[in-house]
Amino acid sequence: MHPRTLSQARFVKFHNDARGYVRCTVTRKEWRSDFLIVKEVTKPGAPLNAGPSFVVEAGRPGASKV
Repeated sequence: MHPRTLSQARFVKFHNDARGYVRCTVTRKEWRSDFLIVKEVTKPGAPLNAGPSFVVEAGRPGASKV
């Protein structure tokens, strides 16, 4: 996404150029997304670093940083 477009996208809560994945846990009460970042994508077993986490609570619009 172009940086100018990104700054205008109010719904985007987190963005960076790192590689990794997001782990989502969904229950009746909330949807939690934990971002996990890996520095060396070509190295099997490379350590993961915790990125930010966000939660959307049932009945409340929008994501909040945990």
